[in-house]
Amino acid sequence: LQRILESYSHQVAIAIYRASNMVAVEPLQEIYKYINAREPQKAFDKIVETAAEMLDADYASLWVKNSSDELNRRAIYHPGAKINDKVKSLKPDKNSINMDVCKNKRLLIIPDVSKEEKKGKKGRYNRIYKEAQSEVAIPLIYQGECLGTINAESRHLGAFFETDAIRLGVFAGQAATILKTEENLKELLKKQEEVHKAYERQTMLNYRLERRSGSLEAVMEIGQELATDITRNEDEILRVIHQEASHIMDTQNMYIALYDAKQDHLSFKLAYMDGEPLSIPNRPMKNGRTEWIIRNKKPLITYTKAEAERWYKESGHGEYINQTFASWLGVPIMLEKKVLGVVATYHKTDEFKYDPDHQKILTLMAQQAAISLENARLVRELRRRIQELDELRNLSGDLSITL
Repeated sequence: LQRILESYSHQVAIAIYRASNMVAVEPLQEIYKYINAREPQKAFDKIVETAAEMLDADYASLWVKNSSDELNRRAIYHPGAKINDKVKSLKPDKNSINMDVCKNKRLLIIPDVSKEEKKGKKGRYNRIYKEAQSEVAIPLIYQGECLGTINAESRHLGAFFETDAIRLGVFAGQAATILKTEENLKELLKKQEEVHKAYERQTMLNYRLERRSGSLEAVMEIGQELATDITRNEDEILRVIHQEASHIMDTQNMYIALYDAKQDHLSFKLAYMDGEPLSIPNRPMKNGRTEWIIRNKKPLITYTKAEAERWYKESGHGEYINQTFASWLGVPIMLEKKVLGVVATYHKTDEFKYDPDHQKILTLMAQQAAISLENARLVRELRRRIQELDELRNLSGDLSITL
């Protein structure tokens, strides 16, 4: 019994020691510097380096899925460790822990990788770091899609715990965001170029392109502003979104509602009407436009008052403020497949106030909000885990004294 307790206390001590660095903000801020400077490769390199250092790992790497479902190595960190540097891609039919994690979209903690190798054809381990004894791997998930993986390995058996997986998940989220941003920007730039070539002589379409380009720059500024302090709480994040959004569109009439799926409940954390703060009571889910967006996970736009009135007359729709607006636009705040809430803007009297371009821009803003809100939730969760580990450490100390 004493040996078991001593072993248990040792494991707890290791977990507490590692958790003490769990919410260190400085490394994440340094990663954000590279993101803001639009230097994704430097950001990836810093991510794997920082992850390895925080997990006390001997090796870390980041893999990105391509169109053929292969995993290509994007970044690696192995200070002095011997590796098989020839392995720079993993085929989808190749047995490997990283491929398993990506296909199944779930993390894996492997306390003894040699056991995986001994499984023969069913084995998942593809040895790159030659002295590896244990591993933790996390999928890079964005809106339900696996974009790749990040993993860390140690020369010690059983080196990784659930807390390590949680911390590695923070870096996985950052890497997934960078990858998706790269993809979105390339797609937007490509579409912008195609439209420009097709309609370069048409003044109205050129004006539209200029407006979209300016809006995209403003959205990037929102991301940079939010990135300057990842410790902001929900209210601070929503205020930044509202303030920065005013540079893109009319935010005199705007609200942001957050959705609690467990309680099936809406809370209107931020609301403005005619430029003045508005207090909207929290409420259970009903059948309004906000609820429709949450349930359908789709944007909703009405161009005219008559169109809005027709929408409310449809079966299953409800109107709760006794006022129908001339223009209305709302988009979901999505994280993976989960709806965190809705951001909406409206105008009382002007019809055709919003168009599909506004919808795209508001959707990008909602994505920025989702990432920041999730970061805030992660920080809260990590701090809660640290508190639990502190309580466990105190309990372990009391047990040792008793024995």
